[in-house]
Parts: sequence; structure tokens; C-alpha cells
Amino acid sequence: MNVEVSTIPSPTQRAVTGPEELSWRYILDIIFAQAFGLQCQRLHFVVADSEALQTMITVRQTVGQRSNSDGQGQALAWCVPDVIEGIESYDYVFCLKKTTAPSLRILSQYSIWTRKARLWGLFLRISAIWSTLMRDVYMNRANAEFAASGHRPARYHVYVYRMERLEVSHGS
Repeated sequence: MNVEVSTIPSPTQRAVTGPEELSWRYILDIIFAQAFGLQCQRLHFVVADSEALQTMITVRQTVGQRSNSDGQGQALAWCVPDVIEGIESYDYVFCLKKTTAPSLRILSQYSIWTRKARLWGLFLRISAIWSTLMRDVYMNRANAEFAASGHRPARYHVYVYRMERLEVSHGS
């Protein structure tokens, strides 16, 4: 899979540390796994100008190049809050917000850093003061709830779309 990265300056991009870093790891893992499963030959990322994000993509890109070189689809991973642009030449679109473009059909969606995970994280921080055992229990529960398939209350959502192209039939 050929991976291209375009960066956009984003003053609203949070620092990619702690739960934000874990969120982005899940987001990128989902995008790469879906692109691989859809047999994409090309994956074009549009991300905030962040060295951490670019490094995470580069690490995954190396694995993707070795494992899926004969795909045919073209995919766009739009990972910035701006309005999605230039989707017409892609077969698949991955984005972090729901879109109503009539040519896109949703294939799947994921919730990242869910509300339940944040709640368990609160208990985790509180218990760190008084109980190592409970800290481990809360950590395991937070990890189990961090990412989920489907739509749940969460900080991030990853939507996977397929481009529906209208085919024009010519009469004989």
C-alpha cells in the first residue's frame, strides 16, 4: 500500500500525549486495518501538522508496504476538523466526523476514547492514591472500553465510507 501524507496547520490540534496519543494510535490502527482489508493500493492521509502523528503514520506505513502491494482501491483518510474536500477520486473515505455527502455510503464506524473509558480513568486516577490492586482493575476496565465498534458517546469517531459512483447506461 502506498501511503501519502499531507499536513495542514491546525491550532486546535491537542498535544498527542496520554489518552490523546492512545486515541490516535487506535484511530490510525483502524484506518490502516480497514484500508488493508479493503485492499487499497493507495492511502492518502490529511492530518494536522504534528510530528507525533507523522511518526505514527510512518511506523504503520512500513508494515503496510510489506503486506499489501497488490491492492486496487484508492482511500482518503481525512483526519482534520475542516470540511472534507476532493473526495471524488477516491474509492473509500475515512474521516473523524459524520458526513452527509450523497455519494458516500457508510461501511462501518468506531468510537474512540469512550465515555465509559473516561469514567474508568477517573476511578483509576483516584485509586492510584490508595490501592495498587484497584488501580490495575480500573486500568483493565478503561482499556476494555477505550475503543468500540459502532457509535457510542466518545471523544473521537472514525467513519469508514465507500464512494458510490453513478454509472450511466447507454441505450443500444
